[in-house]
Amino acid sequence: MTIDIRLALAEQWEDLLFVTPEPDSDFFADGGHSLLAAALFARLSEASGTELDPALLFTTPTFADLADVLAGLLPADRPAGTDR
Repeated sequence: MTIDIRLALAEQWEDLLFVTPEPDSDFFADGGHSLLAAALFARLSEASGTELDPALLFTTPTFADLADVLAGLLPADRPAGTDR
């Protein structure tokens, strides 16, 4: 099973920062800090089943860039009925 990482990121961003993200929204400019980054990535890791590193926020702090990077890290959808 895969998740829509952009939707999950948007929901968690809004839940933690109380800001609806725009493509150019910056996590830290929107009020984020290290503890919120850890919480964000813990939630996204749990939802995706993939361990995601919060340090990504330091190199890609904007919503659109982070969503693109995360999408590239998650496994692609597999056709139904395949195990691998």
